[in-house]
Amino acid sequence: MRGPTDEEWKRMTPEQKRTYKIFVGVVIVILVSLAIKKFFF
Repeated sequence: MRGPTDEEWKRMTPEQKRTYKIFVGVVIVILVSLAIKKFFF
């Protein structure tokens, strides 16, 4: 997965930036929960 470049980020609207941040947050939460499952179960 590739993040937006600086140029792409500048062209993005605040709405798109918020959506992107939420998406990244969700992905991180999923990865963390999978890591915890591997560790403890």
